[in-house]
Amino acid sequence: LLCTFNGLDRRGEYGELAPGAVRYAAPIAITEPTRIRARVRVEGAVWSSMVTESYVFELPTLAITEILFAPERIPGDAFRSTDYEFLELFNFGERSLNLAGVSVARRSRSQTYFQFPQEDEIPLEAGEYLVIARNPEAFRTRYPDPGIRVVGGFPSGLALSNAGQELELLGGFGETLLEFEYDDAWEPKADSDGHSLVIRDPAADRSTWSDPSSWVASSQVGGSPGRAD
Repeated sequence: LLCTFNGLDRRGEYGELAPGAVRYAAPIAITEPTRIRARVRVEGAVWSSMVTESYVFELPTLAITEILFAPERIPGDAFRSTDYEFLELFNFGERSLNLAGVSVARRSRSQTYFQFPQEDEIPLEAGEYLVIARNPEAFRTRYPDPGIRVVGGFPSGLALSNAGQELELLGGFGETLLEFEYDDAWEPKADSDGHSLVIRDPAADRSTWSDPSSWVASSQVGGSPGRAD
């Protein structure tokens, strides 16, 4: 039985033993968030299918804090209004987070809006915001502030629903950090006037994200991406 603890397959590209693979010989002590991937190798060349398990001790202080699902339409704009959609992430804790492998998905349809590379070190400092834009190029034309940290975009054809939908924020080990459903009826300004939905308390209990009283329309059209509203 061979295992890795870095999230990579222990079988190399050509069937050889991958760097970092460990032969299981005794119980393994896990002291930090870890993804274990294991295979059995028989007679030196034949590999079993892979088994993956993740172990997480505490959830990172990461939340979706703003949603712009119905951007303002401006006549003559070079981009479609939907190109300005965005989701905002916020580290509401006191320590830096690594966003490697973190993803945002449409839970009911298992569609991923964006996933950070698994192998990279992607820090989000305490109190720092980050914006996942559907179309980063369009986003920069409407929000030119260079201080806004922007990633994206969404896969082709995938957009936020104007009627509301379920969203899921997954950690780098596949753990569910947040799952909730927003509704366009919560705030009329967010549904038809180009405002965003903004969470009132990023550190609130995660079960409250589906409560309409937990959200408020942004103070201005277009929202406040990359900063507190």
